[in-house]
Parts: sequence; structure tokens; C-alpha cells
Amino acid sequence: MVNGRDQTLSVDSYPSGAAIAVDCGETTSAAASTPAKIDVSRAAERCLLTFSREGYETKTIELDHQVSGATRLNAAFGVPSAVVLGIVGALTGSLVDGAETGAAIGGEAGFDLGRGAATAVDKKGGGWKWVPGEIFVILTRSEAEGGADLE
Repeated sequence: MVNGRDQTLSVDSYPSGAAIAVDCGETTSAAASTPAKIDVSRAAERCLLTFSREGYETKTIELDHQVSGATRLNAAFGVPSAVVLGIVGALTGSLVDGAETGAAIGGEAGFDLGRGAATAVDKKGGGWKWVPGEIFVILTRSEAEGGADLE
């Protein structure tokens, strides 16, 4: 909810004017040319950016998928809530069962519920981020253009 389903990346190259092809699983497109800001799906399994320009070698960058800061913050607050839910579960279990077994089962169930909610990652995208968020690529001249003869 905090991040949204898409992430905006800043993309640039030297020389500028390189075409950017975006391959993020189901979302494949020729997005723009550098410099640009492009939107990519946080939920994609993988994300590749391919830069091409006439007279230069094509370069592909694979982005790294990481858990977002919002999800990590959620986990930090989730541990205390797991403890509270564990205590509530233990009290409820002891009232229902009147024995230590009910308290143990209730406490464990409450703690597991709190921990699971705190550490769950939104598979639809908001829980993920692509790294790096800013990409700068230096393209090299292709050998056909005489780039290998620079000395």
C-alpha cells in the first residue's frame, strides 16, 4: 500500500539517446530512449533492461529484486504484535481449556499469527523493490565501428 505496484527507475546512458527495451516478465516493451524515467512492475519475477544504439554494443542490465524498506519496517513492528497476540492466545487458551495445554497452543498460535502477518511480503508488488533504482550505462563502440582500434 505504501509503495504501489510499480516502481519508477531513472535511466541514463553515455552517449544519451540509447533505446531502452524493458523485459520484466509479462511486461515487455520498448520503453523510451535515454535519459528516461520508466515504470516497472514490483511483482515481476525478473527485470532486464537492454540498451542499444547504432554503432555501439548492446548492453543488458539485470536488476536485483529485494524486499522493500516498508516491508522491513513492518517486520520490526510485527515482533511486538506477535508477542501481544501470543499472550492473548495463551490467556484465551487457558480460559477455554483451563489447563497449560490450551495456554501453550493459544500462545503459539497467536505468536505465529502475528509473526506471519509481520513478515509476509506482498506478492503483488508493494513488498518488493528493484535495485539499483538509478541506472547509468556507458556504451562502448562496436568493433565494426572501429571501437577496438582506440589506443
